[in-house]
Amino acid sequence: VTITGAGGDTRVSSSYAAVRASEITGSLEVQGTSMGVTADNVSGAIEVRTSYEGVTLRNVGGAISVVNQSGAVNVSGLRGDALTAHHAIETSYANIAFDFPREGGAPAFQLETTYGQIGSDFEGSREERGSRQLMQSAPGAPGASITLTARNGSIQLRQR
Repeated sequence: VTITGAGGDTRVSSSYAAVRASEITGSLEVQGTSMGVTADNVSGAIEVRTSYEGVTLRNVGGAISVVNQSGAVNVSGLRGDALTAHHAIETSYANIAFDFPREGGAPAFQLETTYGQIGSDFEGSREERGSRQLMQSAPGAPGASITLTARNGSIQLRQR
């Protein structure tokens, strides 16, 4: 399924077919199973629920919400309202890579992994509890907030 140049909010439901969306001038909602999602240049928020394939989001202008089972999630190129929005990503049996732009400052964040590793370009407190690793920013950090949860996967929060 390919969508290009949609004006306004866009919703897609698919199973077993990859979704590619670009140049969306509103929000994007994608739901399905066994499908990968690639979105580029979305001016609004993005919500994705999928499984068994990866999710790649680039040049997003709003809040991001992703729940993915057995598929990696990669986010880069946040802009506009995304620099002050809340972003939440949850995956299992896969990794999360989240790039936050330098012009956005330091976001508030909470990172949690089980049976994985956490890497972050931002300062924060770390804690290990058995197979769980946690890392979070200092309370009250201004700007965006980011919650990343990977079960049986690793997390990278990078400043780019």
